[in-house]
Amino acid sequence: MLGHALEKGESLKQGRWYSLESENQDLENAEISDEPQATYDEELRTWVDCTYNLIEAAFDKLEAQHFISNEGYSDKELFGRKLPPFMHLSSTQRKYLISARLKRLREFRARLHELDINPEFDHKAWKGCFELGVRD
Repeated sequence: MLGHALEKGESLKQGRWYSLESENQDLENAEISDEPQATYDEELRTWVDCTYNLIEAAFDKLEAQHFISNEGYSDKELFGRKLPPFMHLSSTQRKYLISARLKRLREFRARLHELDINPEFDHKAWKGCFELGVRD
């Protein structure tokens, strides 16, 4: 399931650039719409929340909290550069940073063998959570 989550996250990361680049080429005369960005933001939030819930159900709340945490990451790691002092992102905005969530998910995957899976976890209940195709 975490592999599906990672695949969906990578798809969302690539889909964002696609949606921005595929807009009307005549930007000067184009009508500006926030709809593609709003759709992307909603898909991203759904993916992060679903991944959080999966990790919490399969392992525990502490692991899920670590997934949405940016602790230990510098701005340079998250944004590719140090942010100017006047730029501030809220905790909610930071929670939904795709690069940070993908990085955490890869770290999490690397240490799965160290964790105990909740014996009551039902992987079948999560099958539809990471279906691809929304952004393809």
